[in-house]
Amino acid sequence: MRRNIRIKISRKKALKGFTLIELIAVVSLLMLIATLSFPKYSQIVDEQRLKLDAATAVQIGSIAESFYTQNKSSQTIDENSIKTYIENTYGEKPKSKYMKDVEFKVTLTDKGKANVSLGTINFVVAGIFNEESVMTDIQQGPGDSDAGDN
Repeated sequence: MRRNIRIKISRKKALKGFTLIELIAVVSLLMLIATLSFPKYSQIVDEQRLKLDAATAVQIGSIAESFYTQNKSSQTIDENSIKTYIENTYGEKPKSKYMKDVEFKVTLTDKGKANVSLGTINFVVAGIFNEESVMTDIQQGPGDSDAGDN
């Protein structure tokens, strides 16, 4: 009798580990969780890139308005001179993180207020940040815009 009990105990000790079915179930659950969470992760990344571009646009607008203030009486202000001044002040050509290969477009009003856009998104209008540009274009996605056609 005692011998049978010892054999059963030693068999239980020897059977530690997971079965193939248990491993497949765990891996399947992990894959399901990853599949469900990836779209949300992508949306969050796109939102942050758009917000980063909005911050860059506000900074570019301030630089352009500074250029206007410094040069309004000394020379004619054209788009190339504004672009050159922005690149020199910013340290490099400002690049979009949200839309690849699309440049920020900067114009000044007659009163020296900046308009900054990225494709079809108007981030700064007449020197004022356009909050709606960040809210509405998140749904559109970076590849869905017609901005690449410009």
